Amino acid sequence: MANRLPKQARAKVIELVYKKADEYAYMECDRVKNGQFMDMLVEDPDVGGLLRQYMPKERVRTYIKDTILNRYTKEATSRTLSSKTPEQIIKEEYGESSSVIQKVKGSAYDCHVLRSEAGNIFIVSEGTLLKWETALRKGLEIIEAAYLFEAGDIEVVVHPECVIHSMVRTRDGAVMAQMSFPDMRLPILYALTYPGRIVTDIKRLDFEKAGSLTFRPLKEELFPATRLARQAYAVGGGALTALLAADEVAVKEFLKGKLAFTAIAEIVEEILSFDWGKTDSIEEIEEVYKKACSRAEQLTGAYNDR
Repeated sequence: MANRLPKQARAKVIELVYKKADEYAYMECDRVKNGQFMDMLVEDPDVGGLLRQYMPKERVRTYIKDTILNRYTKEATSRTLSSKTPEQIIKEEYGESSSVIQKVKGSAYDCHVLRSEAGNIFIVSEGTLLKWETALRKGLEIIEAAYLFEAGDIEVVVHPECVIHSMVRTRDGAVMAQMSFPDMRLPILYALTYPGRIVTDIKRLDFEKAGSLTFRPLKEELFPATRLARQAYAVGGGALTALLAADEVAVKEFLKGKLAFTAIAEIVEEILSFDWGKTDSIEEIEEVYKKACSRAEQLTGAYNDR
């Protein structure tokens, strides 16, 4: 029977693995060399040897990889990105030159809004990069999931690599993921061709180049649109239509350079403070949409006059 790994022993192993990974230049190695590094750690008396005192031999390699090295990779990646300017991050990730058009200072994080020469909008915060994202799209996906699956408490995570498009956990604990090169055409195509699949010229996923797959909690302090989407869903009826209408108006003004990035969520929140009633027909939805757009335009005008 395996014993529980004591905190002191765990801390010692983590410290040693991190030190060896730095010396080995683990982040710069290919898959073959990383595998060799894993073999070395398993046989190391101070790493694998210590772990075998508390767990079965066959679990040691998995523990080192999943519990320690994955964490090391995430922290190293975050440090690398955090040490670069937002402009450098976008240049390296997308090959586009950009400039900061707005800086938002939160209590815990700073958020930079940038526009590239190609006209794309990027959000950079603490090394996390999102391409034009107020997070309302995630909010709409929360609403979608709530309706489709009758789900209650839905959490949002950020997956910077954009490789996993969906995951399903089965009752036995297994997780099946739909993975591909970051291109939304593929999951959309499968939705259209299901249950069949057709040949495409979409770029194939290279697992050696894909590297680690990371997931981070969404910082709702910086992206309050998800909270507003939950609020609209809880109210229901016309609030859902008003949510979309207000966002459309506010985003248009932002892209024209007439509205601050942070004001988008403020406009939406103000619109949701009104009672939009029920919408039991297309005509009622259209009426709410027109009224919400009109009120949002008035609000954006007031912001522009400040």
